[in-house]
Amino acid sequence: MSSPEGRRRGDVLGVGAIASFVLSGLAIEYLAKSIDEGAGWIRVVGFLVTATLALSWLVVNAPTWWRRFWHWYRTRLDGAVPPAVTPLQATLQLYAEEAEHRLVAFGSYAGGMAAADWFKENEEVLWSLLFNADLGPESVEELARICDALDAVYVRQRCPEKLLAMSDQLATIGNRAGRRDLEELAEVRAATAHRLNGDLDVATARLGVASEVAPRNRVAAALLARRQLERGLLQLARADLCLLPTDCEDAVRNARDRFDDAALAVPHADLAADIAIHLNLGIVYLYQQDAGKALDHLRVAGARASATGDASARAQAWELTGVAAWLQDNRGEAVGWWQKAERLYVRVDESEGRARCLQHLGAAQLTSGHAAPALRLLQDSARLRGGTQGHEVLAGYLDQVHTLLGRGAEPTVEHADRPRRIGIIERLRRLWRPR
Repeated sequence: MSSPEGRRRGDVLGVGAIASFVLSGLAIEYLAKSIDEGAGWIRVVGFLVTATLALSWLVVNAPTWWRRFWHWYRTRLDGAVPPAVTPLQATLQLYAEEAEHRLVAFGSYAGGMAAADWFKENEEVLWSLLFNADLGPESVEELARICDALDAVYVRQRCPEKLLAMSDQLATIGNRAGRRDLEELAEVRAATAHRLNGDLDVATARLGVASEVAPRNRVAAALLARRQLERGLLQLARADLCLLPTDCEDAVRNARDRFDDAALAVPHADLAADIAIHLNLGIVYLYQQDAGKALDHLRVAGARASATGDASARAQAWELTGVAAWLQDNRGEAVGWWQKAERLYVRVDESEGRARCLQHLGAAQLTSGHAAPALRLLQDSARLRGGTQGHEVLAGYLDQVHTLLGRGAEPTVEHADRPRRIGIIERLRRLWRPR
């Protein structure tokens, strides 16, 4: 129902329209009489005045007529019967909305563990919807929302095989719907999967494809920032594999340039990308032994993660702050940061982050000659990772602890050979060499 003010406004407009019509009619009738009875010049003036009045009347009243017609037309459209929603589409909408809702809580202080459990319990259903051939182009947005949620989960849980399969399916969906933005996003996610698998050349090639299919639309800036962020991460991965110090330094500088480019392109509303950029710039400066500049970025990342409730990102900022403190020979402060980060990782159920912190703490105990607590911490780290395979640094620490306990000598901690596959934080293992 319309409000009293709306009805009064309509009455005023109605009275105005009637008055305008009556006055216009009287004027035209009077002018018509003058034209019939007047001289030639009077007739000419009468015709001109009549035409002017008629045109003015149309200009004044035509918008009102158009608005009334458009209101009537939209009312008829709203009353039309909407197309039927199939049970499959209803299920897709339900799970897409729930996945998007859970993604907000995933990695947060409140509901983080519950969100992780929900994704674990419903993963099979989400995959069956994602690969269902009966879902047409009208379901693209819902499918993209499911892919967004799975992307965050698989990156955080380090599941490159699942991430790659999901990305390839998103590329198929985007191609079928003519959505180049989805195709570009799928290529960037595929590059992330290959990087996590250690296939850096393939990852670089997939980023090249992403650049080729990139559209110019409202999400172009966000996708450009995502591409540049992934290029920076690729450069850090290459830096960790370099044999020569000069090659490593070049790769780290290239990574910093890519992160700076991402910072220029990222939209102000994309806080998650902004936090990731600051975290990775912190890693770059830790590579370069500049703990001061690293802390500048890590403080920003930690503050914004706290403001947005992203406990996972805040824990990463604390973990890296511990690395910076160790570089500055503040060992007690470093241990404190790693303990805080480890407790926060427990709250959001991130086993890999917790395992890294336990490894840091175990190495710190080892440098202090406390072999028994070091062994306990390092064994807990190995248990969370399902063993030491692929984690040569952790295996090297455990070997040194066993040697120390066997011979009762003071520890001399050296890092093991460079691991073949690494994570974002493990890249720093050469920087804080326990003494």
